[in-house]
Amino acid sequence: MTPQERIEHCYNKGYRISDDGKIISPKGKELKGHCSKGYLKLALRKGNKIYTISVHRLVAFQKFGQDLFVKGIEVRHLNGNSLDNSKENILLGTHSENMLDISPEVRLEKALNATARCRKYNKELVKEYFKLHGFKKAMDHFSITSKGTMSYIINH
Repeated sequence: MTPQERIEHCYNKGYRISDDGKIISPKGKELKGHCSKGYLKLALRKGNKIYTISVHRLVAFQKFGQDLFVKGIEVRHLNGNSLDNSKENILLGTHSENMLDISPEVRLEKALNATARCRKYNKELVKEYFKLHGFKKAMDHFSITSKGTMSYIINH
């Protein structure tokens, strides 16, 4: 099931998110959900399979319909709090707009963390090894676990 099908299935079953961000079951009961990777999720069953829905995406579907699924569109939390799924806090936008919703302090902290991971590698050695052996072998040789870090090293 694609993420779009999951959200539509959840909505068609009658799950809703209240204006203040609470999960409501088809029977009108408030559900708790669970937190995963900083986002509130709802676990549902379809047949023998259990799948999860991101609550902020269900809010966006309720509010914006099929516009949620346009390529390049992300769900934004205007106040930067990914656990605040109130209707007024959710908008659609681009990745750039989404990143600007994060406070400048947190953006700086994330950027410094990312560059610190790259600084521990000798970029010239990694680049030379990459030219001879390719992306995957260079990652393995230097114990680089992130494709993003590897890409950053060879492109800068």
